[in-house]
Amino acid sequence: QKVDELKIEMDYLARKRDIKHEEKIKEMQDQFKEDSEKQWSKFEALLSLKQEQELAFTDIRKETGEKHRKEIAKLESDYQSKIQGAEELKTKLTKTFGEQKQSFEEQVTSADTLLDKTRKELNENFQEA
Repeated sequence: QKVDELKIEMDYLARKRDIKHEEKIKEMQDQFKEDSEKQWSKFEALLSLKQEQELAFTDIRKETGEKHRKEIAKLESDYQSKIQGAEELKTKLTKTFGEQKQSFEEQVTSADTLLDKTRKELNENFQEA
């Protein structure tokens, strides 16, 4: 009978220990499930944030690219205007130079003619005297 009582007590303690282990395992499984769900929620939030940032970055990159294209087009236009202005100035100065050169040559020719005429008159006056 003592053996039976010990056997019953040992079975009771083993059963009690098994129940305690099962409860501990259940508690750990519940905790793991809760932690897993929290981690999944964090992952989804981060994934959503990443996608939002990718969209924002794409928009920023698009805007920046468009801004740079406009700036380059404006710089190119300004540069072409400066080149055209410089070419017009060159043409104007070349024309003015040509006109001044022709005027100078006409003045030199006129002066040479006047000088020749004056020499001729002086020579004639000198020979008459």
